[in-house]
Amino acid sequence: MNGAKYILTAAILIALAFVFSCSDGFNGDVGKNGLDGANGANGTNCVIEVTSGADIAKGNFKIVCGNTVVGYLNNGVNGTPGANGAPGVGGSDGTNGADCAVEAMESGNYKVICGNTVMGYLNSGVNGLPGVDGTDGIDGADGEDGAKGELGPEGNDGTDGKKGTSCIMVDVGTHVEIRCGNNPAVNMSKVEWCDAVPYNPAVKFCSEGLLVYDLCGGSSYDPIKYFCHDSKLYSCGNLPHNPLTHSCYDEVLYSCNNLPYNPETQFCSSDAIYSKCGGEDYNPSMQFCSSSTIYDKCGGDSYNPSTQFCSDDVIYSKCGGKDYNPLTQFCSSDAIYSKCGGEDYNPTTHFCDIREGKLYKYVLIGTQTWMAENLNYDVSGSKCYGNDDANCLKYGHLYNWSTVMGLSSSCNTSTCSSQIQSPHRGICPEGWHIPSNADWDKLYRYADGTTGTSSPYNSPTAGKYLKATSGWNSSGNGTDNYGFSALPGGYGTSGGSFFNVGLNGLWWSASEYDASYAYIRIMYYDFEGANWGGNGNYKTLLFAVRCLED
Repeated sequence: MNGAKYILTAAILIALAFVFSCSDGFNGDVGKNGLDGANGANGTNCVIEVTSGADIAKGNFKIVCGNTVVGYLNNGVNGTPGANGAPGVGGSDGTNGADCAVEAMESGNYKVICGNTVMGYLNSGVNGLPGVDGTDGIDGADGEDGAKGELGPEGNDGTDGKKGTSCIMVDVGTHVEIRCGNNPAVNMSKVEWCDAVPYNPAVKFCSEGLLVYDLCGGSSYDPIKYFCHDSKLYSCGNLPHNPLTHSCYDEVLYSCNNLPYNPETQFCSSDAIYSKCGGEDYNPSMQFCSSSTIYDKCGGDSYNPSTQFCSDDVIYSKCGGKDYNPLTQFCSSDAIYSKCGGEDYNPTTHFCDIREGKLYKYVLIGTQTWMAENLNYDVSGSKCYGNDDANCLKYGHLYNWSTVMGLSSSCNTSTCSSQIQSPHRGICPEGWHIPSNADWDKLYRYADGTTGTSSPYNSPTAGKYLKATSGWNSSGNGTDNYGFSALPGGYGTSGGSFFNVGLNGLWWSASEYDASYAYIRIMYYDFEGANWGGNGNYKTLLFAVRCLED
């Protein structure tokens, strides 16, 4: 078996037992009896007593031996609980143990090799030696003279020592058996070498004479081409394929942060796996996917494109399913409106005159929608009462008739009935018009609850219900039942004079009286009625305007 080498797979215990015995020596002479020793003195009794008086400061108990205090005892105090130990840090995985093998030597014995290190040697056991006779007993020391003793009996011979168990190693072809006496044999696999590294061919193999690998399903393989997992071989494009870390598609390996993915439906970005969007890759840090469509993020955030949109990195809800421009528009009740003067407003109570970006309150009275305040449109020829801008904010502008109608100034001194449309917009905002006599009559009759067809119509009570609840002189305020909020803005002349603010409210109609006059409507501080005027109301006078929605 010179040159044969073996792997150690079990611990070998070789026990050698030896039994020794000694024969009895010859009996010595009987020694003389020794003299009696002197009696020992009586010991002193000790007791523990509870301390009292001044002794309390020295301890809780005192130890008294005879009449002498030899010490004090104190009651022990309970120790404080020990602090919890810090959690143990997770240890690193232990390294794999090196294979151990036995290698035969020319002497017939074996050396034990673990890895590349000789750890020890094994020798075949030899028969145990016979037990050695026991030595003679030592003579007893002379005792004091005493009575002569009788001869003692002879000692027995010591028993022979037991033979040691022999161990032998037997090569049975596929492995080596170690046999020790009648004990069960221990099997040892034969060792092979791979570039000076021993390995067990039953579980490993050597590739290219350089590296040792585990067998895969009991067979060797080409590690340059294959990877073994769960006793199966994997290869992708003639390269080893680890299915735990890579996927294989069209003979190409794919891995994202050591995880496999499907390149047909997924992609890898910044060590994270994402689903493709409509079959396309995208940049997840700047884009997102919704309904198979790629969108840019809004201010770094994703949103729902079916109900939201992005404008200047801000997410907004759609308006009636539509996008809009939040800088110039706003949404109210699923409808898009232009802002008024850069501000949102409530379209259910106000509308915007986009010409100047001014808001006007409006109110529904019966079937008519009226402005709930006077027109404050600054146009050439219009005036503020007393030329005070504050009065325009309160009462609106004052206009002559041709300006109100949007006609030539010649219409202030000549008839222009052929140019009057129905409805007639004049200077009202788009979608609104200057009310005619018929429009004013309808308002009056709705306010006072009467019916009729005569026109123009003077109402005995409509003024009370249409006037504002404040702003009229001498407690001439109305009840403002319908939100019309009529105010006493007075009137002016073309020469620059102004009259009756706080006393009267006067409004133009689109109805022409004749070449010099046009119809107006009047309310008073001291009268509940609401009247009309015609003859004597020169078109060149300056009155207020209320617009009516088309």
